[in-house]
Amino acid sequence: MKTKLPLSLIFFCFVLIHPAITLAEDKLRVCGIVQKIDREKITVTVEVLSSSCPGVQMFKLPDVQSGTFFIIDERKCFVIDSNRCDDAALHRIIEIVGE
Repeated sequence: MKTKLPLSLIFFCFVLIHPAITLAEDKLRVCGIVQKIDREKITVTVEVLSSSCPGVQMFKLPDVQSGTFFIIDERKCFVIDSNRCDDAALHRIIEIVGE
């Protein structure tokens, strides 16, 4: 049984779509107001203003020195290691925007 689409056309479409799938980002940008910085646990608690992750959330800092970039009651934006924000997960901050 012959297909109406030649195999070369199917292959061509796959080649065009494949880079878009491969280069899809697995990160989420989050902005909010810093509530608490815990240097012992290396975490920061933020009241997130972004609609993708609303509410008070705790995030893991990349290292102890990163805590100096956060000031309580200051609005801060950063990128986390996930493309969505789960309440049950402690997401890691991988980039602080503007630093």
